[in-house]
Amino acid sequence: MQFGLLGFLTLTALTIGGVWLYQRAHNTVTLEDVQVKSALVPAKAKADGTISEILVTDGAHVNAGDVIAHIKLNVTDEDLVQLQQNVDLAKKSLADLQKGIAVTQPMMSDAPIAAADTEAARQRLERMNELHAMGAISAVKRDEAEAAYNAALAADQARAPAASYHTVMQPASAEQIKQAELFLKQAEIALTKAQQDKAGTDITATVSGTLYLAEGVSVGSRISSGQTIANIGNAEDLWLDAQIDVKQKETVRLGQFASYRLNGREMQGTVQDIEDDAEAGDGEESLPEKIHVRISIPEETGAEILPGTRVTVRLSP
Repeated sequence: MQFGLLGFLTLTALTIGGVWLYQRAHNTVTLEDVQVKSALVPAKAKADGTISEILVTDGAHVNAGDVIAHIKLNVTDEDLVQLQQNVDLAKKSLADLQKGIAVTQPMMSDAPIAAADTEAARQRLERMNELHAMGAISAVKRDEAEAAYNAALAADQARAPAASYHTVMQPASAEQIKQAELFLKQAEIALTKAQQDKAGTDITATVSGTLYLAEGVSVGSRISSGQTIANIGNAEDLWLDAQIDVKQKETVRLGQFASYRLNGREMQGTVQDIEDDAEAGDGEESLPEKIHVRISIPEETGAEILPGTRVTVRLSP
């Protein structure tokens, strides 16, 4: 009887254990072809130019600061010299205007009043000086007005006492100063952009992760400043993305425990998000084709995990 009782208890324990294992095995959800995902960070060009060399292949792992590609710039050293000269000239023009405009005026002593045509020539010369200072007329036009004024004075000298002349500084108008400041600002902006382009010969990785070249990017491609050359999967922001059928949705819940093997290591995470691919629309109910399940990856995994890696995940009952 003792052996019979012992055998009965053993059989009962095995039966209970078998039932428990059966239930556990059949309640455990296994998700196949789960993919490591990451937040994408763009790597952008800092200058206009043409891609002369790409140093990494699509899908390769890069570290933050690695050079991805080289750019052949549109700006040359001669361009920089010319732009610097434009800035210097604009600064000088503004400084001269702020000092005033030099105007030559006659000083008559014990002489009759100048003839009407001489006064008209003088007024026209002053106007030409102002227009020339603003850049509205050429030096030739200004010189013609000066020659006409000098001719009128010469005619007066035949009938009037000799006159003396002096130069006075007349303040420039607010509009003249404003235009000169605008020209200087535009010249400085053009120079700064060219200098930045000259320094932007390399495109570098902004974060560590897997690199995905942008569509159409290759050696010889013309690019502009700020254009995205590649996107990098951020190795510090990883998760698992599983796609399940609608019928499996009831077997998955937020916070559910998950286990998987990644890079030869057993890891554990939890279900963080459950999102449908599509919602009902047009007044009629429609079921989503797939449901995305987001599962966490331990933060301490680091850059050794590459986006795109595929694993099998087991969800606890």
